[in-house]
Amino acid sequence: MVRIGNTEIPVNKNVAVALTRIYGIGKARAQVIINNINIQGQKKVRDLVEEEVKLISKEISKFLVEGQLKEKIKKDISKQARIGTYRGLRLSRDPCPLPLKQSTRHNGRTARLHGRRRQTKGIAKTKKIKKVSEGRGIIHGTFSFNNTILDLSKENGDVLTTVSAGSVDLGNNKKVTGTKKGTPFMAEKVAKEIIRRAVEFGVYNVELHVKKVGAGRDTVIKTIQEAKSLNLEALVDTTPIPLGGEIEETTVKDHPNTASFVFRHLPTTMGVTIGNYLRRILISCVSGLAPVGVIISDKNGSVTSKYTTLEGVVETTVYLISNLKQIILEEKKLKEEIICLEIKVENKTKEERIVTAGDFLKSKEVQIKNPELYLATVAPGGEHFEEEENVISLDADYSPVKSGYEGDQVNFEVNTAVVSLTKEEEELTLTVSTNGAVKPKNALLEVLQMSQNLYGKIIDSLNSKDIAWRKHALNNLVTDALLYGKVETSQSMAKCLTRLFAKLVVNKKHLGIVDKLFTEQYLLLINVERMSKKVVSNFPQKVYNLCLQIPKGYVSTYKFIAEFLNSSPRAVGQALKNNPSSPIIPCHRIIASNYFIGGFWGE
Repeated sequence: MVRIGNTEIPVNKNVAVALTRIYGIGKARAQVIINNINIQGQKKVRDLVEEEVKLISKEISKFLVEGQLKEKIKKDISKQARIGTYRGLRLSRDPCPLPLKQSTRHNGRTARLHGRRRQTKGIAKTKKIKKVSEGRGIIHGTFSFNNTILDLSKENGDVLTTVSAGSVDLGNNKKVTGTKKGTPFMAEKVAKEIIRRAVEFGVYNVELHVKKVGAGRDTVIKTIQEAKSLNLEALVDTTPIPLGGEIEETTVKDHPNTASFVFRHLPTTMGVTIGNYLRRILISCVSGLAPVGVIISDKNGSVTSKYTTLEGVVETTVYLISNLKQIILEEKKLKEEIICLEIKVENKTKEERIVTAGDFLKSKEVQIKNPELYLATVAPGGEHFEEEENVISLDADYSPVKSGYEGDQVNFEVNTAVVSLTKEEEELTLTVSTNGAVKPKNALLEVLQMSQNLYGKIIDSLNSKDIAWRKHALNNLVTDALLYGKVETSQSMAKCLTRLFAKLVVNKKHLGIVDKLFTEQYLLLINVERMSKKVVSNFPQKVYNLCLQIPKGYVSTYKFIAEFLNSSPRAVGQALKNNPSSPIIPCHRIIASNYFIGGFWGE
């Protein structure tokens, strides 16, 4: 074996054949190399002298072969996969998209595995793309907060050139690195460079396909729109849309109690409206615990005012109260009552003792989330914090959500996302910081649930405006029942009223209400003729007598009775046939009161 072009080639082959073993050298290129160095192609490799081997290696170095060529192909595949072409997606999924030998009959697309054609799972082959039109192309923009990448391709997906923020020369071979690549300044440089290269390739009409959201996205769109040498025909947002209603949550590094929530695909002007609303209710409406009062005593007795000096304590009472207000409490059991925490400090040593929030006696109701909080320093021989009658009130802050202007608070930011030339959407980023008693996600869920309940009541209130009309309709039904002795009601209404009446009768606590409401003055005949034995056995005598006095109505089907009894029509019919003497009211209608029905429909 002889090593030529960093590749071992067999010595028993002709030079023209042996050179094709090098990846990137085909038969035509091998013949060009042989002609340039004036050697015979039929000459064996083992007959080559050292000088001829050097000349061949020098000619091969003019071409991209082996590792360099494979790296270039790999980059081209990644570019096509980034812009979403079928070829790029197919080859990026293939574990070995490159042929092992130049002379192979099957390339990466038509290679056969175990006698069958290779299939790419999960990728649906698109329709055949039209032939490339002269002067037309597509600019694919991929944006992030660390980089801006623009790919220029033909309409069939072949990538012509790629420009990224890290590859732009700022002069004197200076290039930016790190997060500076995602700035709007570098995005403008990248856009101007892709415009210059597009003109060099003869592309004058382009479509701009933008993907993801980054700091330089708007700058690139504006620069290409204002370019005089390019005609922007269409602007398309190819960012994958998340599943319906999905919200992205991101936890801030080194701040476990701070999280950011991203709401995407909001209508224009809704970002500020929703963000301001959520910020206000997060600050003011999230429930929490806070100290409301403190009892302090020393050797001289109970402290009556926050301006009283404590004997044996380094801090003043005002400073001590300020420290107590910083205690973070988490409720273990939901109890809307005052919870007392007690702490007793005895310092019998000769050194000062530091008192923290963790010195409070443990409670089953609440948990202190910051037990390391410094409260006071007690001098030697001091004894304090015994419970007495005098209580000093504190201005409690119940909200576990932080607010202020130090940056560690509830804040929101709205960004505009361009979907097309005529449509824009907004993206809302809401940052929530808590004191640790409640997680940011749970705080957001609490206010959203609160909003849902509030809006639900408003909707129910607006929908209940037709209750008066329903009561008027029920009064007409009662009038028809008294005048004609028969009322045609819908099955759904009859079913609801019958179940309601049966439930009221079966519950023996309400028998007095039934006897009082169901009178001869308020009769409503319902489209049910038979009821269960359990209901009939609990009828008050007065209601039972009224049922017997009502004339027979039209016959109901077994199907309707079965729906009420949660059974099949056949089972109901067979039960009535087998036991005809059962105390079931035959062919009589059930009575309900107009007053009770009106209340039911209004709920």
